[in-house]
Amino acid sequence: MAEIINKQCPCCGEYIPVNSTECEYCGEKFAQTETEDGNKQQLDDSLINNANDTEQMQASTFDLTKKTNIKSFILVLVSLLFLLAISIVVVKFNEINSSITSTFDKDTMQNETTDIVDTQEKASEKDIAKAKRLLSAQNYDEAAEIFQNIIDKNPQNAVAHYYMGEIYNEQGYTDLAITSYKKANENKLNFFEPLKRLAEIYTQKMDYDTALQYAEQAYTISPKNLEILNVLQTLYSYFGDTDKEIEICKKILTVDSSNYNANEILGNYYYGNENYKEAIPYFKKIITTSYNTNIAYKLVNTYKKVEYYTAALDLLDKIIENDSSEYYTVNYLKREIIELRDLYNYQKNPENNWNYKYNENDEY
Repeated sequence: MAEIINKQCPCCGEYIPVNSTECEYCGEKFAQTETEDGNKQQLDDSLINNANDTEQMQASTFDLTKKTNIKSFILVLVSLLFLLAISIVVVKFNEINSSITSTFDKDTMQNETTDIVDTQEKASEKDIAKAKRLLSAQNYDEAAEIFQNIIDKNPQNAVAHYYMGEIYNEQGYTDLAITSYKKANENKLNFFEPLKRLAEIYTQKMDYDTALQYAEQAYTISPKNLEILNVLQTLYSYFGDTDKEIEICKKILTVDSSNYNANEILGNYYYGNENYKEAIPYFKKIITTSYNTNIAYKLVNTYKKVEYYTAALDLLDKIIENDSSEYYTVNYLKREIIELRDLYNYQKNPENNWNYKYNENDEY
C-alpha cells in the first residue's frame, strides 16, 4: 500500500493531499508549483528521515554486533584459561601420583633388599660363630672351610676375611694372611684388628715403613690398645723418634702402669738427661713390681745423685735380700754412701761438729 503524503494549508493550517490545488477546509486555492515544491520538500524530508532511521538502525546493529563479539571473545578466553588450569592440575596430579608410586616401589624394594641382607647376615653370623669355636679349638681346616664358604657367598664379608687371615697367620702362611687382612681392611671401615695384625707382621718382616703406616692407622682407631702401643714404641725407637717414643711410653703406662719396658725406657731417658728425680718413680716401679738387680743398682745411684742417702741404703739392703751374691758389692757401696751421708749432714749442720763412728758390729 502506497504511503499518503500530505501537505499543510498555508491559510488554515490543515493537512490536505499534496496534489490538491484547493484546500478542502477553507477553500484556499494553490498554485501547482507550490504544490510540487511542497511535495518535493515533503518527499526530501521523508527521505532524509528514512535515511537517518536507516543509519540509526545500522549503528545500533553494529553496536550490538560489537558487544556480541566482545562477549564471545571473553567467553572463549575464559574457557581456554579454565582448560589450561585443568590441564595443569591433571599434570601435577600425575606427577605426585607417579612420585608416590615410585617412592612406594623404592621403599618396597629397599625393604625387600634389607630383609634379604638381614637374613644373609644372620646366617653369616651363625656360621661365623660356629667357625670361631672351631678356630678356638684349633680345628683350622673345618673353620677355614666355613669362612671360605661365607666369602664365596659374600666377598665383602670383612669378618670372614679377617679370620681367614688369622688361620693363615697361625699356620705360618704369612703372605696369605697379609692378603686376607688387607681384604678385611678394604671391606670394613675402621676395622682395627686387621690393621693391628698387619702392623705386627710387617714389623716382624722388618718392613718398618709399611708397619708404621698400619700401626698409626690402628692407633687412631684404638689409642689405648696395649699391643699397638708396643708396636709403635718399637717403630719409633727404630726410626730414632725419641719424642714420639717417650709420648707412647707414657700412654702405655696409662693402660699398664707396671709395664716393664715403658718404665725402663722412661727411667733411662730421664736418667740420661740428668733429670734424676723424674727417673726415680719409673725405676721404683720396676723394683716394686718386677725386681731387677741392675735396675736396683741404677736406682741406688739415682738416689745418691739427688742425695737421698737413706733411701739408697735401704735399697742396698733389699739387693742383699734378693741376691746374696751381691754382698761385697753392696757393702762397698754402703760404705761410700754412709760417708757421703755423713759429709752431707756435717755440711748442713757444721756447728754440731757431727762425726759418725762406725759400729763394730756393722759389716761392710
